[in-house]
Amino acid sequence: MSFADSNASAPREFNAGKEWVPTAPLSVIYILSFPVGSDTRVYSDAHRHCYSFLRRNLAMPIVLKDIQQFPNGAGFHTADLHIHSFGGSADVKDSGMSVEAIVDHAVAAGISLISITDHNSDKNLQAALDYAQKYAGQLLVLPGVEITTSMSIPNVVAEVERLGGISISAHIDRDKTGFEAIIQGYPNSKRDILVSSGLYGLEFDDSSHLVWYSPDDEPTSDGSERKKLLSARHQSTATAARVRLAAVQNSDSHSVAQLAGKHTLTRFKMNELTFEGLRTALIGCVHRLAFLNLFLESWGCKRAVASWTAKPSTSATTSIVSSVAEEPVNRPHCRPWRTP
Repeated sequence: MSFADSNASAPREFNAGKEWVPTAPLSVIYILSFPVGSDTRVYSDAHRHCYSFLRRNLAMPIVLKDIQQFPNGAGFHTADLHIHSFGGSADVKDSGMSVEAIVDHAVAAGISLISITDHNSDKNLQAALDYAQKYAGQLLVLPGVEITTSMSIPNVVAEVERLGGISISAHIDRDKTGFEAIIQGYPNSKRDILVSSGLYGLEFDDSSHLVWYSPDDEPTSDGSERKKLLSARHQSTATAARVRLAAVQNSDSHSVAQLAGKHTLTRFKMNELTFEGLRTALIGCVHRLAFLNLFLESWGCKRAVASWTAKPSTSATTSIVSSVAEEPVNRPHCRPWRTP
């Protein structure tokens, strides 16, 4: 499971008393227009007066090359929200997977968002956050963790939500460790997970499974059962206004070879490169998510972002992240995305 924490510093442990207060700058845009047929002289005078005021009071650029330096709305940001580091995850044997190497690779690959999600550890998070400061404005690193717990999954998701984080079920279609493989069939326990208000997305390995738990699910008996479970979110007051779960893909890299290999990532359409920008993209996943093959091997979607993996019995793996993303596919609710 993926949990995203909005706090800038990496938490050493869950703090039951910690409160998260969202803060965000306010932006106001005024659009001035003149009716068709207006006196051109009046228009010119008003136009000149308006820009004179804006330039004097708001340092508003008038020349096109200056205007182009300013942000102009939402844009897609590529994200890899499931990465493991050397020294943070016991199953990472490649010493080249330092947080510095991971951050440098992300920037070189044009990735805007990453999360270090080591197994039950935040050992390398602060080092990653500190090192990423050299790329401020270019790359956002979100603290995360992939958690294995004996707690019930809904309880874990609820705790993550209470702390202001985001939970994403990791590689649910993976053999032996995936959510679908561990929780056979469609019992109430699976329904309880899916109706958790703190659950924002599902991560997939196989791009053909991206339609699972969506209105476009497969026309099979399993697809029908998954749609029924999804409909439970309609019936729950906690999720009725946010029924859709984002389908995401990440690299889940444990080595430099995996990190630099061929994989599909999620692109998030975000107004700003922040944790809250990611949360907004996950909530509006129908229009704000797309997929991109990092090495141009194909177009369309293939994998997904986020992380929690169910283990036998009641344990589950949870990734705690701080923010996430990528673009398109042959899905009815995603439009094709051409890799630049």
